[in-house]
Amino acid sequence: MWDSDEAKREQGWIKNRYSYCQSHMVYIGAIECGLFPPSCRLSGDYLSQNMLRGEGKQGGHINDPSKLRWAGFTLDVGVLWARGVFSAPTAKMKATMECDGGYRDPVFDVDDDNACFPGPDDGTEKTIPGWRANNYASVPGSLTAL
Repeated sequence: MWDSDEAKREQGWIKNRYSYCQSHMVYIGAIECGLFPPSCRLSGDYLSQNMLRGEGKQGGHINDPSKLRWAGFTLDVGVLWARGVFSAPTAKMKATMECDGGYRDPVFDVDDDNACFPGPDDGTEKTIPGWRANNYASVPGSLTAL
């Protein structure tokens, strides 16, 4: 069970070392500007309610058992509205996963850039109607050797 109030914080809710949850809203406004006459206008807007869930475990991923920890993340994107340019059938949105990790053990002589990496499948891109039809994206197997 996750705590919805805690999940709405910027850092999400870390239940323990193996469970994570974050809930957030995403709003994007598209602005078009012209020179003659000089003006700008809102040409579309997008709003979604998103839930990011993470699960981890001690021990390596099946594809790389040498790693010390493994985490997988699932993103549930609930499109609330997509208007204007975002309502076009070809309008696309992409969800990606970035790693930001570091080694805290001075014994390891490894560059921090290699402390965390998402693997080959670090994102999902779909049309907005595609997100409505299948609102899930996953990064199954972010590997880290912390």
